[in-house]
Amino acid sequence: MGLFDNENDTGYRQRVVRKAGITFYNSSARKLVNGSMVLSKIYQLDDDSVSFNLKDPTLYHLLSIEFSGPIYHEEVTETTTPGKQTVKKKRHGLSGAIIGGALTGGIGAVAGGLVGRGMGKDKISTDAGTTSTSTEMVEDRALTILKLEDIETSEKITLQLSLFNSEFVELSNFTIHVPEPELEIETEIDEPSLEMNDASENLVKTPDDAFDEIRKYKALLDDDIILQEEFDAKKKELLGL
Repeated sequence: MGLFDNENDTGYRQRVVRKAGITFYNSSARKLVNGSMVLSKIYQLDDDSVSFNLKDPTLYHLLSIEFSGPIYHEEVTETTTPGKQTVKKKRHGLSGAIIGGALTGGIGAVAGGLVGRGMGKDKISTDAGTTSTSTEMVEDRALTILKLEDIETSEKITLQLSLFNSEFVELSNFTIHVPEPELEIETEIDEPSLEMNDASENLVKTPDDAFDEIRKYKALLDDDIILQEEFDAKKKELLGL
């Protein structure tokens, strides 16, 4: 994809029913789905497939969206209003002389003027200013995981994005693809007939079972519990002769 791909180059633009602005978590995530380098977006077409560009699109099923936000951090701002300095000057020139003259006469007027000029001092006052503090909660981008399935290859892909809550809300309007359940093929199992059950009862026992039974009857014969004829008949029965 180039920086200035034209989305109008194909007919896919006319099939777009939803789109949302996104930010890829990193360049590897962008390359994974052949996304645009600038103004990245995800598009959903009229068949609910999604793509990350419209010029040479790879189509995916959107299987799930997992958003880890919203996430906020606290920002503290301090604002300082500069202070100011005020100088009040005190001078007793003419006014001091008049006051002195009124009190002591001519010579006193001169003396009063001199005394007043010498005692006048500037008064300086300083305002240090004020500092105000404000706290604001600022949203951070949150990790968002998209589970995708390549429609052509059926490959499953996990894509990482970095979204604000408003971007996630916009993306959550996309339709999630729900795979069709696989059809289960039912096979009929014929129940065994009564004839088969009857026949199974008459099956000859395995050789090991038959030999064990013969040994038991031989022990009965040796103990004179059964006759030789009975033993021979049971032996033939067990061996299927």
